[in-house]
Amino acid sequence: MYDLIFRDGTLISNGRRLVADVAVQEGKIAYIGPRPGGSARETIDCGGKFLLPGAIDIHVHFRSPGFPDKETWTSGSRAAAVGGITTVCDMPNTNPSTTTMEALAAKRALAAADSRVNFGFWAGATNNNHGELCDMVSESDVIGTKLYLCDTTNIDQGATEEAVDNLLANTHGIVGIHAEHAQELDTAFEQWSNHAHPVHNDVRPPIAAESAVKWLLEAGSRHERHIHLCHMTLGAEMRMVDEMRNEMQVTCEVSPNHLSFSVEQARDSGMDDRLIKCNPPIRPEGDRRALWAGVADGRVDFIASHHAPHTLAQKERDYWNVPSGMPAVETTLRVMMRAVQNDRFPIERLVEICSSAPARLMGLEGKGVLAVGADADLVVMSEHASSVFQRDDVHTKAGWSPYEGRMLSAPPAVVVVSGKTIARHGQIVNDDVRGQAISTTPHA
Repeated sequence: MYDLIFRDGTLISNGRRLVADVAVQEGKIAYIGPRPGGSARETIDCGGKFLLPGAIDIHVHFRSPGFPDKETWTSGSRAAAVGGITTVCDMPNTNPSTTTMEALAAKRALAAADSRVNFGFWAGATNNNHGELCDMVSESDVIGTKLYLCDTTNIDQGATEEAVDNLLANTHGIVGIHAEHAQELDTAFEQWSNHAHPVHNDVRPPIAAESAVKWLLEAGSRHERHIHLCHMTLGAEMRMVDEMRNEMQVTCEVSPNHLSFSVEQARDSGMDDRLIKCNPPIRPEGDRRALWAGVADGRVDFIASHHAPHTLAQKERDYWNVPSGMPAVETTLRVMMRAVQNDRFPIERLVEICSSAPARLMGLEGKGVLAVGADADLVVMSEHASSVFQRDDVHTKAGWSPYEGRMLSAPPAVVVVSGKTIARHGQIVNDDVRGQAISTTPHA
């Protein structure tokens, strides 16, 4: 007897469509085809709906350990699950920061106990932990090294070019970059420090990102390293990546936040721009449109939420004391599915950028594909259904969303993690489900 059978789903995988049944047993896809022999403990009718591999979000800040008022592994993973995200990779700027083997083990224990979705980690680089980084990145559930070129929570980075060169020369694996040069940021901070409420894009100007990306791509090429640009925000950055793709291994992600909001849009709509203050900033409308073009035509490798929650009270402080970041994990897939409904790109492209590409390019074994033997992380979505996202839909601990009042696709009809149904129509239906640690291919 199978654990679960999906009936008559329109499967989207490897750029193809197939109407078929899918049978699941012991957390794996056991059969794909016409009616399988035998019965199942649970049967899900997918007639007229898409059956997709679960979305993979390699850029979340679940704030645990250290900031339980903002998020925990319990609340963050519930939010991911209802939104169709079945695998997450957590960033290192927690408290303590994930910059030692000891801190990694402690975070892993939290995730194993509490995460409702599958999980992995980024190791944080400092100016003096390069030896331990090699041990951390060798762990199968660590996706790579996260490098901040400017200060961030609990990681004393702001790395110099000499320190980055040393890191690239003496470590291994994927290096994920927050690319904003500290020098340009310091200059802009000084220029705007007497303004009570400046535009965040002026305080953290595009030149800080452009100069950082240019230098990092040159350094990555020189050291023959895989450089991954986190939360790319500028058309200029995308052009620089395009120019280097034949010279080195480089990948880039875009957040739905930078696809959904712009400086002009916030100003003209009267939106409280403190709510969408994030680093790197929300950019002008021209960059937002350039990013959408890159998502559609393949120049953007994949989507990552950059889920970075803070409480509403924290986001309502004066500009200089508002923390940067916003909740996004539970709306990411719905934003992108809404783009499919609006004919920005086909459903096959959505699966590529939200599931297949992050699994393939970041070495996540068993993920991002519908195939016999693959992990049974599955999402059932309606092709046309949509709904307005409301405060009552929020599952993140932060308790609010910048997408409130926006028309998104309907939430996934069914979400399955490791062969177990966890969510239906935007609600957790089995809170006992626990995700598994990811397994990555060996890092070069």
